[in-house]
Amino acid sequence: MADLTAGLLTCISVLAGVAGRERGRQAPGVEVSLLGAALAVQVQRFVRIGDSGGTADQGPLTAAELEHTARTTAGADRLEPYYRCYRTADSFLALACLNTAQRRRLLGILGLDDPWVADPQAAPADEAERAVRAALVDRFAAVFATRPLDHWLSVLAKHDIPSGDVRLLGRLFDDRQVTVNGLVQTVRQPGVGPVQLLGNVFKIDGTAAPAARPAPASVSTRPNSSVTSP
Repeated sequence: MADLTAGLLTCISVLAGVAGRERGRQAPGVEVSLLGAALAVQVQRFVRIGDSGGTADQGPLTAAELEHTARTTAGADRLEPYYRCYRTADSFLALACLNTAQRRRLLGILGLDDPWVADPQAAPADEAERAVRAALVDRFAAVFATRPLDHWLSVLAKHDIPSGDVRLLGRLFDDRQVTVNGLVQTVRQPGVGPVQLLGNVFKIDGTAAPAARPAPASVSTRPNSSVTSP
């Protein structure tokens, strides 16, 4: 979703630059990020009103948060152990082994063996093989759950295996990568107070346009006016 959305945003930003050039505004460069694209497709949930949000350092996830998130965000592809998210002892890990060499190094770290390491997305030959491969994913999960996130990030980085920590949506407002890139804006909404929401997800000449004004407080309709449907 982030890859496809970033392509659409790039197209929109290029068209905006062309339109600006026709009006005498030079725009030699546009910038789009996968992070901004990922937030754009979640825009209705990416809103924080007033003081309802926390700070960047909200402490470790509680056991209840871990369990709830693990249940609700479990990966749909049960047979792919190398490109998915795992629960660790205290958080969640995103893993992205994209070639056989990376997958073999990971197996060595975890102390596991996988006959399908060269082609983990191949269709299983039968139900018996499907069950074996699903069990292998569970073994991966069991190992990752034994250690905290920082341990795995350190070990995987030393072996050049792509991975990262999963940022839950409510904690992204204060994430440094998000704030530095101007992906969060604060708008003072009349009758509500400060509202943090998604900023402009593409930049022209290195600058993201700020929100010009808050949302309308109300919508009025002229007396005796009518609306005609096409």
